[in-house]
Amino acid sequence: MNRGFFTGRVAKKPVFRNGGSEATPVCFFTLLNNEYAGKDAKGESVERKVAISFTAFGPKAKLIAEQSYEGDQLIVSYRVMNNDREKDGIVSYNFSFIVDEISFGAPGKIKRERLAKTKEDGSDNGL
Repeated sequence: MNRGFFTGRVAKKPVFRNGGSEATPVCFFTLLNNEYAGKDAKGESVERKVAISFTAFGPKAKLIAEQSYEGDQLIVSYRVMNNDREKDGIVSYNFSFIVDEISFGAPGKIKRERLAKTKEDGSDNGL
């Protein structure tokens, strides 16, 4: 099993599915990060955008869905899981990035604005 760490910003509000009474809650979200991609013809550094879609289950799924907003930084420990499918005799090989652990980093613009509003109002329901 392959494991890794990824730090990035939430691309858009995570999608949460409670799963009903029998199923496990699940959350889908994408993190974005820029990485070094070499130098251009002028010798200047070039970056490329990396986007990875993650899946979280159980209590972690609910936490991510409730506490993450577009632009928030998350640090994810994940494992890679095979996600092969067969349809009409043709096998499609794929993989999923499954969240093992999550840490919250710097808040994005939306969360900062909500925190500021909460501070101004004196309430604690801004998030």
